[in-house]
Amino acid sequence: MPRKRNKNDGPALTRSRNGCQTCRDRHVKCDETRPICLQCQTKKLECKILRVQLRWEEEMVEKGLTFGREGVWTKSKSGRRVRVPTRVTDSEMRGTGVRYADYYFINNTVHDFTEISSAIVCDEDDNGSTFGSIASLASRMTGAFDPAALPVLLAHAGFSLPSVSGDGQFSPSPLSPLLQGQNVPALSPLLHPIQFNHTFSQTDSHLLNYYISSLCPLTSLTSSSPFQTLIIPLALFSGSSHMMHSLLGLAASHLARIEGGNTGWKEKALKHKGLAVAGLRKRLSEGGEQAVVEGESLVTMMMMCLSEIASDCDEKWVVHLRGAKQVIALRRQLLAARRRSSSTLITNLDFDDPVVVEEGNPVIDFAHKFFAFQDVIGRTACGEVPLFTMEHWRKPGVDNADDLTTIDPWMGCSRELVSILSEITELTRWKAQSSATPNTIAHPLLSRTQDLESRLSTLHQHPPTFTAPSEIPTLLLAAKLKRLAAVVFLNCALRDAAPSTPQIRPYIHEILSGVQLLIELGTYAGLIWPVFVAAVELDPLEDFYSPTKPSSITISDGLSDIGGRRFVLKVFAEMERHTLANVARARGIVKRVWKARDMELDETGTTAGRNAERRGNDWERFVAPISGNISLA
Repeated sequence: MPRKRNKNDGPALTRSRNGCQTCRDRHVKCDETRPICLQCQTKKLECKILRVQLRWEEEMVEKGLTFGREGVWTKSKSGRRVRVPTRVTDSEMRGTGVRYADYYFINNTVHDFTEISSAIVCDEDDNGSTFGSIASLASRMTGAFDPAALPVLLAHAGFSLPSVSGDGQFSPSPLSPLLQGQNVPALSPLLHPIQFNHTFSQTDSHLLNYYISSLCPLTSLTSSSPFQTLIIPLALFSGSSHMMHSLLGLAASHLARIEGGNTGWKEKALKHKGLAVAGLRKRLSEGGEQAVVEGESLVTMMMMCLSEIASDCDEKWVVHLRGAKQVIALRRQLLAARRRSSSTLITNLDFDDPVVVEEGNPVIDFAHKFFAFQDVIGRTACGEVPLFTMEHWRKPGVDNADDLTTIDPWMGCSRELVSILSEITELTRWKAQSSATPNTIAHPLLSRTQDLESRLSTLHQHPPTFTAPSEIPTLLLAAKLKRLAAVVFLNCALRDAAPSTPQIRPYIHEILSGVQLLIELGTYAGLIWPVFVAAVELDPLEDFYSPTKPSSITISDGLSDIGGRRFVLKVFAEMERHTLANVARARGIVKRVWKARDMELDETGTTAGRNAERRGNDWERFVAPISGNISLA
């Protein structure tokens, strides 16, 4: 037995941890004198102060060392040290039934407890990038001109497309073998070949290749994209260097976004956008009326809009939108004045004049549709004053002249649905200004709301006549999702519905199910708005989503029931690289809405607690204040 300690021995001597590192390495007792201890002073050694060293278990295991004193002492009679496993291998973990999947965390900071501001909300963007192959280009080029003639058009413009090697790197590839026995096809009167004044570098060729093979397929629900069939011929044969610079700037902006660590693409984007703005300003100041009525200026503004949306999605793209509105208004005034001043019969007009060939111009019609659609879809979130009237949606387009309910492959819905959305937004703005409530709502507003509900419920959208049979289901499902999102938007903005409203939940589940199906089919175009509407109206207390295909691992990770918020964040991650829309901006707004709604839940589980006295409905309180200048097209 150990000897009993004498009471007169004084306090027990404990082992000090404050000695210097030199004495510790020499295994001698340090008297802890500072700045130099007695041992180091006597031996004329450097007295090193002992510093705390942090050791991580993973690093110690990899080096084959013990972590602390774990596994050193044992009660075993053999006296052998027992090595305690410090971590479980992947195979052992899978055997326990633990699921491996992506996890997302929404962290609150002190800024989340302040009032919601209209500041720009953005999220991180950390995805990489790969270039698409040009091999599948010919199968996608249909519609405006002969697909097989694209190499001829590019070579006629003065450059060659680079080829993609097996390792994903570009290498110059002349197009001379493709030009044997070929002639430049006849184009429309607006696209007669002109001397092209832009010198293409190898980087420019890479950017144009990326635009054609990777960006254009992201803009349409079908294999034919107007950004390819309309914009490419005009850019190559109009002689407009500012339009080509804007196109290359868009490609560089998208590459800069998905390759966050590559600053070279951002520099290229800034360079091309600067040249495009300078060239457009010079053309408008020196070109006179002709520069206003031609389509090149509108196309340049359209590309600049997309570049700013892909970069930051802040107020800069709205500047181009307002500029396009002024150009369109001035163009109409000039054309109307020319018609009034001209007494010549239409049979004697010169149809080579682009001013005369105004009606039925697919480029002008598409540019106007682009700007008007961006305006309508963006205003659904923030409820700002419209820039474009509903006149464009009340008349059939050039390509859909038969019916207003024909689905546009670029918009993902019909003109009739866009017209309904525009009217809902206008009613929402009027309702907010008049301080109307469900109990005091004016009869005209109630009547128009019921009329819009009837139009939505009876709206039957159909694909274009010459759509490929394999693409029809995709068009119908995408248009249905936008119609369901419009129903949710109407109920939340005009009927004061909230995420906890029983009528809203089935729509949210159906939208998420359709989004899952389209993404698993490889379709991402036009999904940002339905996902945004469904995400901001998720019920925080019943945040469960049952995937339509439990065996899928792309989105649902094989779960029968997953959190709706986790599903939405997974969808955003899938869409990051497959859309021109700024997913990071939309994701940041959605997270802010979730956190604000969570912090306003009271004891009863509703958001009508301490902020019940606030003016406005759920959409006006949580979504509109932080959604300014967002693009959801």
